[in-house]
Amino acid sequence: MRTVRWETEWVEDMPDVMERGKVYISIKHRLTEHLCACGCKAEVSLPLGRSDWRIEYDGETVSLRPSVGNWRLPCGSHYIIRESRTQWCRAWSPEEVMAGRIRDRQEKEWDIKRKLKERVWWKRILQRILAAVKDKWMRLTGKP
Repeated sequence: MRTVRWETEWVEDMPDVMERGKVYISIKHRLTEHLCACGCKAEVSLPLGRSDWRIEYDGETVSLRPSVGNWRLPCGSHYIIRESRTQWCRAWSPEEVMAGRIRDRQEKEWDIKRKLKERVWWKRILQRILAAVKDKWMRLTGKP
């Protein structure tokens, strides 16, 4: 039986047994899980992040973006959870799945490079502050 409507359950850790029609969201683990909307009972785990899935919660309903493509499952289902309802999408060809995986990998690499750049930026500021403090110390005390 397909899931049409979803309930949101905010959790710290994912439950051992999931219920059909529930989207479990853990901010602590940056993860969301649910049973496949097609009814096959497969567990679907989606990481949350800038280059992964994003959640939108308006206090009542939840939306997950981008779509959920269960290409590795026998069911091959493809859907969007929007405002706590399932919106079915067309199946993708093997070429579309491969292109999507390549694009996802590129986005992840870009996100990692962006994060490293941010860290380097802060490191440079810290090094300048430490150099200025050391310089001031040397002028005040005459010691290196």
